[in-house]
Formats: sequence, C-alpha cells, structure tokens
Amino acid sequence: MPDTRAHRLRYLQRLFFAIAGLSLLIPGVYILRMLVLDGDFKWFGEHLLLYNITFTFTVSSAIFAANIAAVRMLDKRMPWSHYVQQRIVIEFLLTSFNAALIMLVWTYLCFKFFPVPNVSFNISLFENIQIALIVNIIATTMMEGSAFFRQWKASLVEAERLQKESLRTQYEALKAQVNPHFLFNSLNTLSSLVHSDPDVAEEFIDEFARFYRYILEIRDKNLVSLQEELDMMESYIYLQKIRFGDALTVENRIDPGFLHHLLPPLTCQILAENAIKHNALSPEKPLVITLEVKNGFLMISNNLQQRQEAVNSTGTGLYNLKEKYKILSEAQPEFKTQGQRYVASIPLISQQN
Repeated sequence: MPDTRAHRLRYLQRLFFAIAGLSLLIPGVYILRMLVLDGDFKWFGEHLLLYNITFTFTVSSAIFAANIAAVRMLDKRMPWSHYVQQRIVIEFLLTSFNAALIMLVWTYLCFKFFPVPNVSFNISLFENIQIALIVNIIATTMMEGSAFFRQWKASLVEAERLQKESLRTQYEALKAQVNPHFLFNSLNTLSSLVHSDPDVAEEFIDEFARFYRYILEIRDKNLVSLQEELDMMESYIYLQKIRFGDALTVENRIDPGFLHHLLPPLTCQILAENAIKHNALSPEKPLVITLEVKNGFLMISNNLQQRQEAVNSTGTGLYNLKEKYKILSEAQPEFKTQGQRYVASIPLISQQN
C-alpha cells in the first residue's frame, strides 16, 4: 500500500507541474505574439496575465482529468493490444470532444461572471478551442507516452524474470533427473539387462541418452511443441517400463491437430514422474497414465493408488510449472482429484501467442 500511495503521489506531482507549465507556456506565447504585433505592454496594464494563467490552469486541469477518465475507460473496452488503429482514432476524437466541450463551458462561464472589456465572445471562443485542442494533444501524448514507457519497462522486467525462472527451472529439472536415486535405478536396471538381455540393454542406453540429450537441447527454450514433449515422454516412459514392466501403462489419446501447440519443456515428464512417485505400481493393479486434450488444455491423469509408505516430496516441479504459467499465459494449470483419478490440466499455448 505505501508503494502504491507513493507512486500516485509522484504521478500527481508530475501532473501538477505539467499543468503549471502549460499555464505559463500558453499565455507566454500570446504575450510574445502581442508584443510582436502591438509593440506595447497593454496586456499587462489590464491585468490579463494573471487572468489568463488562472484560466489556462483550470482548463488544463479539467482537460487532464477528463482525459484520464477517457483513457481508463478505453483501456478496459479497447485495449491497445487488440485495437490499435481504432483506439488511435476513437481516443483522438473522444479527448478532442472533451477538450472542446470543457473550453466552451469554461469560456461561457468566464464571460458571464468575469467579463473582459472589448473582447468578443466568438473570437475568444474560437481561439480558446484552438488552445484546448493543443492542450489536449499535449495531455494525451504525455499520458500515453508515460503509459507506453511504463509498459515497456514492465516488459523488460518480465523478460528478465522469465529468463531467471527459465534458468531456475532448467537447473531444478536437471538436478531432479541427475540425482542419485534416478541414476542408481537406471544403472541398476542397465546392469541387470547387460547380463540377461544385451539387445534390450543397448536400446535402454539409446533411450537414456536420447532423454538426456533432450534436456540439454531445451535448456535455452521457454516453450516447446507438444510433439517434442511427447517424443521425450516416449523415451522417459520406455526407461520406466523397463523397470516396472506391465505395472505402468500410458494411453495417448491426443489428436494430432494439437501437436503444434506449445507448453513449457519437461511438463509431461514432471507430471508422469509425480504420478509414479506417489502411487503404488503392480502388474495386478497397474498405474495408467492418460494424455488427452480438452478445451485447449492438456489433461494428464492417472488412477489413484497411493503408496502406503510416506513419500518425500518438495513439490518443486509443480511449483515451478505454476510460476512459469504466471508469466507465459493468462490461463493457469490446475491439479486436483476427481473421484478415483488425479488430473493435471495444463494450458496449451498457440503458436500465434
């Protein structure tokens, strides 16, 4: 809350100085014009300088306030990200109308309650509306320029955050895979295969190398295609099935039309590992992992067969996945139990985004 108040205070201060600057600048231009054309100080003699400064300050304040309200309304109904050309035209017309209307009302009130001798209302109104349109252009340009600058600055911060998050995810993913338990299980399986079935052992080594090659290849990527993830998943499940046999089954029901969609790397592996870690597996009661796409979400689900013994889990994989999606997409992943199944719903990101 204090940061928000401080930001608002700084914004109001900048706004005040901008209005004050306009209040001095515009009358100053007219002073110079009169000095050049008339060559005397009649303007000062009739005390119109203070009058014009006050008039310009109040009108500028009203125009700034009206433009702030108009821009906020347009930000909700016509955001720049979707309506660039339409937004430019409508914002210019709307703010210009506001400025002209404010100037009309203000000029009328000033002539009614503070009449200036020997000054025509029509001529004054025409000149004042010109001033109002100039003030409007300056005010709108300042506000939108400031907004674009803040958005650009925020995008840089998000890009840096995404890069850091990517590096952390890569590190955690690599650390999670290259750990003593995983290597021990894989090497133990390989050791037994070398003596019992050398041909399968060779295939195991190929898939093992393919899986780790994928981890190295995606280290600089924030998104990969669903096709790439499924190819990686095939290698990972192959390694696990050598160990668990018929106790582990994977059903791929994904329509090929969704294979070009994107998602964070190692998503499928993280969720498959999560299912294997927390469930009991046996040939009599196999763990069945199902992959399908529904309503733009990759659904990875499994039947619940929770282990009797406690499982040490930090939840790092799912946490990193949620943090990734906070940056990459408006849609967020969901993890929940539905009846006797655990379901992970992962948003797919289209190539256009």
